[in-house]
Amino acid sequence: MRNHTGPQARSVALRLTGNCETVSRDAIGARVAIDDGSGRPLAATLRAGEGFLGQSSKWLHFGLGERDDPVSAEIRWPDGTTQRVGDLMPDRRYAVAQGSEAVALPPRAGINLPAADQVLPEDRSGARRIPAQISYRMPALTARPFGGTADEPVDFGGGEPVFLSLWASWCAPCLAELRAFAAALGKCDAAGLRVVALALDGIGADDSDPAAAAAVAEREAFPFRCAGATELTAGLLQKLALQVTPSAQALPIPSSFLIGGDGRLLAIYKGPVVPNQVIADLRLAALTRAERAEAAASEPGGIALEKSVPQVAAAIDQMEAAARFELASQLWAAGRIADSAAEYKDLLNLKPDFAAAWSDLALASLRLGDIAAADDQVRRALALDPGLAEAHFNLGALHDQRGDLAEAAAAYQRARSLKPKLAGVAKALGVIAAKSGRLGEARAHFAAEVEIAPEDGKAHNYLGLAMLQLGETEAAKAALHDAVRLRPGDPDARNNLGTALKRLGDLDGAIAQYAEAARLAPRFPEAHQNLGLSYLAAGNSEKARAAFQAALRANPNFTPAREQLKRLGE
Repeated sequence: MRNHTGPQARSVALRLTGNCETVSRDAIGARVAIDDGSGRPLAATLRAGEGFLGQSSKWLHFGLGERDDPVSAEIRWPDGTTQRVGDLMPDRRYAVAQGSEAVALPPRAGINLPAADQVLPEDRSGARRIPAQISYRMPALTARPFGGTADEPVDFGGGEPVFLSLWASWCAPCLAELRAFAAALGKCDAAGLRVVALALDGIGADDSDPAAAAAVAEREAFPFRCAGATELTAGLLQKLALQVTPSAQALPIPSSFLIGGDGRLLAIYKGPVVPNQVIADLRLAALTRAERAEAAASEPGGIALEKSVPQVAAAIDQMEAAARFELASQLWAAGRIADSAAEYKDLLNLKPDFAAAWSDLALASLRLGDIAAADDQVRRALALDPGLAEAHFNLGALHDQRGDLAEAAAAYQRARSLKPKLAGVAKALGVIAAKSGRLGEARAHFAAEVEIAPEDGKAHNYLGLAMLQLGETEAAKAALHDAVRLRPGDPDARNNLGTALKRLGDLDGAIAQYAEAARLAPRFPEAHQNLGLSYLAAGNSEKARAAFQAALRANPNFTPAREQLKRLGE
């Protein structure tokens, strides 16, 4: 808004000063009444401030309307004395020291601000544009081709920036956005921008038919890649968006991601965005973090403090490191080990003294089969923080992987001494004890793990298996029921539960568990073998034969199944 009006009436202003003996220099609390001849004096009190962290002006300003004649003022000072000053001319300013006459001050110079040219923002069609201040590496994503049965990768980082749009067949703004990009394909090609559109039909809570998205894409003949998003891809993009803009809300439709040629996130758009804005935002790839912060400001012209204040830059480094650590942890939890490792490496380039990140990267490297890297990384973690229990745990896992069980157990024990309730330690010690034939010790470790992590289905499974081997079948059944409840898709837990049920005489229950284990893991010969033996015990030789044959298909060298088939006449 612009104020084109000049002064419309006259006024007088007073600045009071106390005597510094009975009244403070600022004269806070003094009250002034102006007699303008109207019979109703104008009154004001000098205040220190108004509202939270507010500071009032020390000037007392009185409007006089159209009056040309001088006025007088009566001042009641905070010490109770009064003072009268007269001949105060309109449109003048006066300084009044307690006990002295008013002194006229020069008129205030006017402020003439030339009007700037009005620049209207480009129509962005309602999109909320969010430049990514942290250049997160995009995780590996997959898409399901329309009409296909196998997922295919969505490639990033080949030197070509990508505009990734999430849309749905029922979303009119989505279709308008995609049509705009189809019409601007020449501009996108000239800018080197590749467009990928992933439909969310049938994903998550959406109950629309994915075939509807395929029909729309075919009808519109979009000149860029269109496919269906997968549940995993939608979940990863939601996690990434939460890192950029923490919010409990799901991404709206449409939402889109601009990814640079190096495979790193440049911006997120919530709502439909126009092609010109996306093409203009390709410049973000060349900006520093501070410059991206300036680009993210709602108004142009701001300057990021981290450019000139080292303490601010250090604090933002710390915030970025924490954000990257959170994303890496989420990618690990989602089973994206390689993506998690890449994010940990980016974090450590920023903060090489982050011991927990070195420790977690070591575990990721171990999962990826890079034992040498894991060894170096876990030792870096321990050099930075010898008291980091998680690093000792990961060192134990490294020794375990190498078969150095004594070294592994020592590292696990050290981790437990530093952090007695660290999840996974007792379970790992139990596995070592079981491998060494110390079943009673293994059972105690697994029971301790269940106490520490009652939602760990694997711990319940290991506990049940140890109990089975110790002959504690009834207790084993309870533990294995918990394992199956917590991990219903775990074929090993179901196979073990089947064994417990068979020993307790529940043949039908055993057959049901073995059959489900075989369904979940068709390449699990022991499950097929146990199912066949249970069918034999139930007097069903035909089903037993089919189960033994399935065991041989899973493993042609599985001798127990071959021997059973020989007994059945094959």
